[in-house]
Amino acid sequence: MPPNTVPPIAFEFRRLADPGAYPDLALRLGAARYTADTYYFAPDGGSPVPESIGGRLALLLDQWLELLAMLRDGDAVHLPFDFSDQSTGWLRVTLFEDDEVLVEAGWSRIEGWRCRPWDISGTAAGIRDFTPNPNASTTGTLTALRAAIGRDRDAFAAL
Repeated sequence: MPPNTVPPIAFEFRRLADPGAYPDLALRLGAARYTADTYYFAPDGGSPVPESIGGRLALLLDQWLELLAMLRDGDAVHLPFDFSDQSTGWLRVTLFEDDEVLVEAGWSRIEGWRCRPWDISGTAAGIRDFTPNPNASTTGTLTALRAAIGRDRDAFAAL
């Protein structure tokens, strides 16, 4: 690998080709694949959120990037990716030394309607019942993860 090149991480969060159907989101984490939908991304009247669904998805990933920027060695942060009626899907990102991260997908019993996609910080900080899914993880660097999320954020913003 050329110098100053960040090795990629097995991560992708994107909109599916038929945005009129649910599920309309796809998450790839290592060998694991998940689908989700944007039902809970509809604004709730008084919320200052972008008009387009792409803008709302980009806002979610902006928040992910903000939370990742605050990570310190040994810390973990939770990032929501699936908002469902009776649960939420989360990524738990744990930072180890030398920029190494473990990213795990799992679930919380917190209902999707209790966690607003445009204001995740309070809910993300309160996750106590995260249950990781077996074989749904990947490792890499925080730098590579932030680059992948930034790429996906830009793709959402362009929708």
